[in-house]
Amino acid sequence: MTAFQKAEALAGQRYDRCKLLAVVNEVTTHFRMPNSFERSKMRAVCRCLADALDRCSGSTLQQRWNDFEKRFWPKWKSGVDRRGSTYWTWGARVLISARMIVPSLDMLSDLRVNQWIAHLPEDHPLAQQHTSLLQATDSITWTSAHSRQLAVSNGLRILLVRGYDSLHHIKDSDLKLLAVRWSKGTDALDAALCSLGVFSRTPKRGSARHGRRQRMTAPELVENAGVPDRFRQIMILYLETYEARVSDVYRTLRHKVIALAHFWRFIRAECSRRSPPDKDGRAWLQRTSAAGRSPLLQSDRHILRRVYPGGSI
Repeated sequence: MTAFQKAEALAGQRYDRCKLLAVVNEVTTHFRMPNSFERSKMRAVCRCLADALDRCSGSTLQQRWNDFEKRFWPKWKSGVDRRGSTYWTWGARVLISARMIVPSLDMLSDLRVNQWIAHLPEDHPLAQQHTSLLQATDSITWTSAHSRQLAVSNGLRILLVRGYDSLHHIKDSDLKLLAVRWSKGTDALDAALCSLGVFSRTPKRGSARHGRRQRMTAPELVENAGVPDRFRQIMILYLETYEARVSDVYRTLRHKVIALAHFWRFIRAECSRRSPPDKDGRAWLQRTSAAGRSPLLQSDRHILRRVYPGGSI
């Protein structure tokens, strides 16, 4: 078993400080560091991180790390009780890049993960995926160098948080999750992944990537448009009938339900202020239809009769 295989196995094992630091010493031997001083400094900061993990709750290393992210990391970011001077992030850098633990996306929000991965051995899977991302984004000319750099960092964040060893494991849902926090660089990452064959489609921009894959059903359209509860049944019947007899163009159905939602909300307001109360709005509907102010109700009385059986609408 290699040093990095031992490291990855630690997450689910019972927390053992001595074992953790022993694996840290072995793993950092393979890191590409400029000199021995930085390597020794990295190991020293890992001991500081272990001190914090000793005070965290949880039986396994991963459980203690989850508690560490909640209790200690926010304070360290604010400069409170953190040790290691300017090297204070290097403990997390070792544990995360060596995949001893799985970090949260929030924790990686403002960390330069591309610089962390660059120090791994060249034959490490993450280092290889880093190289692939750099090559794929280098050919993108329609965005800035900063966005290309963000694309590389975002791709590495997905690999670390999801536990993927390869870019080919990334899914569209991963990009949607990523774009909630990092809108910049996500389009470039999408284009890079398409060029690498991860997605068998053409690149998408943010608006297309966040669109629904399937059209909403009539009940979903009605609920999404905010039609009042008492009128949802009649609106669903109307949409279903219109789709079957007139047009099934999705954009038309969406425009209709949005416009008619305003109509039904107006009816609800009218019914609520009448004295004596018009319980279900039938009388108001009859008068409005008879006066010719509602073409919808005049042309679709058969739908209304299904909702108000035995009525004179």
